[in-house]
This record gives sequence, structure tokens and C-alpha cells, in this order.
Amino acid sequence: MIRILYLEDHLLLQETIGSLLGRSGDIELVGQALSAVEGLRMMQSLRPDVALVDIELRDKDGLWFVREARQAGSTTPILVLTMHENDDHVANAFEAGVNGYVVKSASCEDVVQAVRQVAQGGSYIHPRVAASVVRKLRSPRRDEEGVLSKREREILSLAARGRSNQEIAETLFLSLSTVKTHLQSVYRKLDVRDRTQAILEAIQRRELASNGELSRTVSG
Repeated sequence: MIRILYLEDHLLLQETIGSLLGRSGDIELVGQALSAVEGLRMMQSLRPDVALVDIELRDKDGLWFVREARQAGSTTPILVLTMHENDDHVANAFEAGVNGYVVKSASCEDVVQAVRQVAQGGSYIHPRVAASVVRKLRSPRRDEEGVLSKREREILSLAARGRSNQEIAETLFLSLSTVKTHLQSVYRKLDVRDRTQAILEAIQRRELASNGELSRTVSG
């Protein structure tokens, strides 16, 4: 059972989302907080498997909660559930230390999938904000050379647009095994485990250029 702490200051939405998550069969809502400060206290006492957090809260915002939790040493997966879909909110959330980002216009199935994915140690980006991720990747760092090779950037850029390994191989005229080898090198250099984490790490490093947009959520 995945134990959830939910931070949301709209009581009706809090009750609705809590009810929907409870119907999944493997998710249990163990705590609900209306404010970030209250949420921090409950995080320490309840030790949930996942914290589901809105950005707009009554006292501090949800990203304040994320930063405070991370500074206190918490490794609990944190999933943002918000109405905000713009570039800055997405980038700021991941830079603060969240593990996933899903919008309130998403389906219940998407929210459940996101909860399960971050609970298992993965990362999640909802397709509605995936394009924002790519826009942040379009401005590579100019002040340092970066760790990825040109070919690795090409492959990761195609992977970010939802291309399978086979499609990447066909696009770049490479063998499938070569593509897999390059991706493993990317994961090793960025110290990540899958494509989504590689893309999120690239956002922070600003070393991946992309000419396209994500068409769907990227998974490893």
C-alpha cells in the first residue's frame, strides 16, 4: 500500500482527490494538510511513502515545503499536483527537489500512475507540461563544456521527443546496440537511472539542445 500525505488548501478538491486515490486499491491517504508548515510537521510524524503537494497553499507555497523537506534530509518522493503549466513553475519545481509534476487537468488515471511511478523511485512528467521541459533544454550552457558528447546529446534529444531506441537508430543511421550503449553512457555520466531522470538532470545542467517538443511522457 502506498501511503500518501496530501497538501491542498481547497477542502473540496482535497476530499475529491483523496476519494479518487482511495479507489485505486493500492493507495491510502494517511494525512491531509492545508498549509506547508502543517505539512512539514505531518511529514515528520507520518513518514508517508509519497507527498502530493499543490504549489498554491495558505501560508508558504508548495515549493517552500519541498525545499524545507529536502534541507531537512527528507528523501520522501514528492509529487506536485498543480494548475500551473508554464515553464518557470515546471523548472522551479524540479530544481527544488520534486520527483514528479502532474497538472490538475490530468485524468485520475494519470495522477495514480504518477503516484505509483514516484513511489517506486522513478520520476514523472505529465505530457501537458512536457513541452515546457524541452523549452528549458533549448538553451545549452555557454560557460562550460558539459559532460555529454555531441552524439549523446543527439540521442538524448530524440529520446526526449518520445522516440524509441529503434527509431533513434533509424534516424541517426546507427545500430540498435550503439544507441543503447550511448544511452547507458548518458545515464552513467548524469548519475541517473532512466530517460526521464536524464532529461530532468539536463534541465539543471542546461547542456542539452533540442529542436522538437516532447510528444508524451518519457519513461526509461
